[in-house]
Amino acid sequence: MLDAQRAVPQTKLHDHTCMRYNDPSASELNHWRERTARRTTRLKAMERELLAQRSPDLLQIHPLNITDRLPPELLSHIFQLVVVGSSGIWRQEWVRHLVSVSRRWRDVIYNRASFWTTVVVHGSRGLSSVSAHLTRSRNCLLDIEIRSFRENEFPRLRRRLTLLIVHVRRWRSLELCVDGKAMQLSLDLLSTMTFPSLTRALIQSSRQHRTRSLCFLKAEQSPVLGHLEIEGFVWDDVPLLPTLASLKSKDMRCFSASMPPFLSQLSSMKLTALSVSGSLDTRWLLSDSLHLPHLERLTLDRTWKAKEVLEAIVAPKLEYFDYSAIHNSASDIFGSLGSKYNSVRQLAFYLDHRVVLYLDRDGAEAVCLAFSGIRHATIWLAEIDSFFLFIDDSCPADHWTSLEHLTINTGDIGTESSAALNGFVHWINRRVGERHRLHIKFMGTFADQRLFRLLDGIQKERCTLEMGDLQSLNFG
Repeated sequence: MLDAQRAVPQTKLHDHTCMRYNDPSASELNHWRERTARRTTRLKAMERELLAQRSPDLLQIHPLNITDRLPPELLSHIFQLVVVGSSGIWRQEWVRHLVSVSRRWRDVIYNRASFWTTVVVHGSRGLSSVSAHLTRSRNCLLDIEIRSFRENEFPRLRRRLTLLIVHVRRWRSLELCVDGKAMQLSLDLLSTMTFPSLTRALIQSSRQHRTRSLCFLKAEQSPVLGHLEIEGFVWDDVPLLPTLASLKSKDMRCFSASMPPFLSQLSSMKLTALSVSGSLDTRWLLSDSLHLPHLERLTLDRTWKAKEVLEAIVAPKLEYFDYSAIHNSASDIFGSLGSKYNSVRQLAFYLDHRVVLYLDRDGAEAVCLAFSGIRHATIWLAEIDSFFLFIDDSCPADHWTSLEHLTINTGDIGTESSAALNGFVHWINRRVGERHRLHIKFMGTFADQRLFRLLDGIQKERCTLEMGDLQSLNFG
């Protein structure tokens, strides 16, 4: 499956990895309500502190009216900080609880259209609620999410879609995450619409549909669509939009007759990011056959045919490579690439240890040789033993002579990882001729001081060490 992500800088639909959401359970809602209550308490404390800094005497004069004395603009900004990062139904849940705190909070939120630009429609949401939401959004661009409609809720889906279509010219993004007949009904209702403002669309289904039913692939209907994500579709000889800079597809199959023109279209487009995930028919992927002159980011996400994909792609501008493996054949996948990907400057490497137990040293060596020009690397603690395993006073990571930043994702430090870190510390201390001071960042949870004791042996002039979200510790 082919999957092209957006270019740098990237802007996600709602700054989260899109998933299929079911209707929230009572326990989930109670959990979020408790979190809302705690965050509301913190908000009031913040308000008191801000007001105290502005006028200490005011606290004594009006101790019960602090919230009401904050300017609406400041209160609105604080509320935005609360909901930012929340997406879909959880964003709406935050807003619902905030407006229930007081009349003034409600008025502030109701009068700010920016709180109402994300419209989530699912089987349990009432039509009047959707209508009121759209009214409060005024003339702002909208991010539409349609999710989780059961077969007995098709009439409800039709009525809600009909209401949303009235505002179709304001749609900025669309996430359509439904299955089976609900997907087909949605696509049928949208098939004749024009989306003049739509820049991003995600169409997700667990069942296979044909791409010819996707009206979003027609230039006359989506003239500014730049990012398209598709999951659960069969590619059926449909021309790709020339405006697409990013195409992402997951679990998408392709008819044999459609594969050559599909690959030809990819080569002719100005795609800046490509991802290949799952299974893929590679019979048409010959060596150096897929020319992507504008490609900057490449992701292989649990791909069964990673070797064939890497050998087929020609991407002279590629700078970022993200690899998630599901089989232990790194030496075979990367060993024959030579200097083809020396332009890559950022590498993220991950093994799914549910199916791959370990990365051997030969595999690590092949990875380091294939991407010897990197300046930024992200690896996991489980693989550190392979990248920094010394034999005859050398290790695979010695090939990273231009490395400037290294991020290690980890969890609790155990006995095995402690032994692996000894080799890592030795590698840092023996680095010679490096042009840049190495910045090392550990991301994860550390239960005790063993990590600090292990890293205490690093020579101070060698690197800058950062521990997760903690303050950077400069050695030297």
